[in-house]
Amino acid sequence: MSDMKMKVLRLLKTYPEMQQKATQLRFELENLAVISEEEVIDSLTVGHVLNHDGRKPCSGISDKTMAAALKYKDVMAAMNNETASEVMRELRMVESELRRLEHYLSLLPERQGVIIKRYYIEGRKWEDIEKELHVSRRVLLYHRDAGLEILASMYDYLHAILVR
Repeated sequence: MSDMKMKVLRLLKTYPEMQQKATQLRFELENLAVISEEEVIDSLTVGHVLNHDGRKPCSGISDKTMAAALKYKDVMAAMNNETASEVMRELRMVESELRRLEHYLSLLPERQGVIIKRYYIEGRKWEDIEKELHVSRRVLLYHRDAGLEILASMYDYLHAILVR
């Protein structure tokens, strides 16, 4: 079996997992846990709180540290943006792979596309597909194999273009 055909099989078998990852990443992006600037500054300046007699306690935190804590707002915003960018980058990659696979499946001859989608994407059993399409297992496997070859050739073509 060719490397590209193995890749196609891996993509088909992991399709539900990729969909789940995309859903999870969309959720994480919409509900990104961000550390607020105030939380960071408070954690770094906690020693600069005044005692009950109004004097600054000896905390060992210098004025330079205090200044760094105040500048930390900008750094924190950059870190939060970087986190969002990483999640977005991963989401784009997963969604791109899903769209590519779905598009390539749509380009297959109808019978091959239906059989591959039913088995790999929908997770149906061969027996159920046999009954639905009124064909033997041998015919199903023939069309599946032919469809996998076409998909592998599509991915081979893409790979050849990207490697140039």
